[in-house]
Order: sequence, then C-alpha cells, then structure tokens
Amino acid sequence: MNRLLAVTQAGVDVLSSPAPGFESIKRTPRSWWVPMVLVIVASLVYWSAYFETVDMDWLSHKALEALQGKLDPHALERMSQAITPRVLIVEALAGKVLGLSLTVAVIAAYLRVVSQWQVRETPTPLQWLALAAWSRLPELAGYVGSGLRMAIGPHQRLAAEQLSITSAAGFLSSAPVGGIAGFLANYDVLCLWELALLVIGYAVYTGVSRRRAMVTVLSPWLLLTSAHLLYLGWK
Repeated sequence: MNRLLAVTQAGVDVLSSPAPGFESIKRTPRSWWVPMVLVIVASLVYWSAYFETVDMDWLSHKALEALQGKLDPHALERMSQAITPRVLIVEALAGKVLGLSLTVAVIAAYLRVVSQWQVRETPTPLQWLALAAWSRLPELAGYVGSGLRMAIGPHQRLAAEQLSITSAAGFLSSAPVGGIAGFLANYDVLCLWELALLVIGYAVYTGVSRRRAMVTVLSPWLLLTSAHLLYLGWK
C-alpha cells in the first residue's frame, strides 16, 4: 500500500510540481513501467470506444480511397474484408506498445550517453528509463480529452485525429492529411509538455542548469522536426 501511494504521489508530482516528482522517481526508478501501462491501457480504452462506434462503412471507404491506384483490385477487396473493429483495435494497440517502447528506450539511451559528457557520475540506465517513461504521462490528458469529446458529440464520421482537443486537426472540419499543412494540423501540443518535463527531469538528474538541460533535450527534437519539415516541403 505504501509503495502504491508513493507511486501515485510521484505521478501527481510529475504533473503538478515536476522537480520534486523526478527527485522521487530518481530514488525509486523501478516504477518506470507504471506510466507506460497507464498510457497503453488508456490507448486501448480509447481505440476500443472509437472503433466500436465509428461508421465502419465510412471509415473503410476512406481508407480504401487513399489506396486507390496503389493496390490492385483484389488486394483492395481483401483489405476491405479485413477492416473490422477488432483488427483495427489490435493494430492500434500494437502500434502504441511498439512506438511507446521504442521512443522511451531511445530517449533514455540518448540522455544517458549525453549526460556522460556533462557530469562525472551519471544516473543508471534504469533511472533514465524511468525519467523517459514518466515524461510521457501528459499523453493521458490527450486520451481523456478526446474521449470526452467523443462521448458528448457526434463522431461516427470523424477521423480519430479530428477528436483531438490538443491539435489543430481537432478544430478543422477536414484536417489536411499530408504535407507541411497536415504535419502542423496534426501536431499535438502535449509534446511540448512532455519536452518540458524532460528538461526539468534532466536538470534534476544531473544537477546542470535548466538552460543547459533545455539545450541538451531540445537540440535533437529541433533537428528532427526541422528535417521532417524540410523533407515535406521538398516532397
């Protein structure tokens, strides 16, 4: 019970007062799996609700329409038969588990490597894993917001991204799906919250200044985002 209360308090602190929260997480890094389970379960609940209530004929038509000319008619027919709520839920859940695990692992590895150049005694890999995992906690707010929007309004013919309350796509009648406009419309501002948590957590873990932590955390993100936008503009 005490451990459960400690983990709960750490989660509340990460969202309300991150510095003390990350101090606690640094001392008890074995709780790294808790935020990942919470995000995965929230994802499962959200996608189950969405795919069980969306107009599947409309969704199937939209999906196949985007593949016209890319697949032969027989492949399109087979795909139309495979587009069912259960298949889509499994696909979404698998994507979330794989994407979340890979992202957390890469962030933890990057922070550990770069910290070795900045401080004499760097935290353990498990501690970095806990920091990267707990920094994903704001994702829960996105699922809650989209779930509430789905519960109080018609959504049977809305794409999932149009239910978001933390991206521009959620406020457009038809969000762009490609190019720079699509990237910006579908960009989730919760990412900025997660980056801010990483900056604070890195400063707490290493003792470096917030400014140095910001440069360390944001540099690869700015580089990758700029490269992505340049690629979309060139494409």
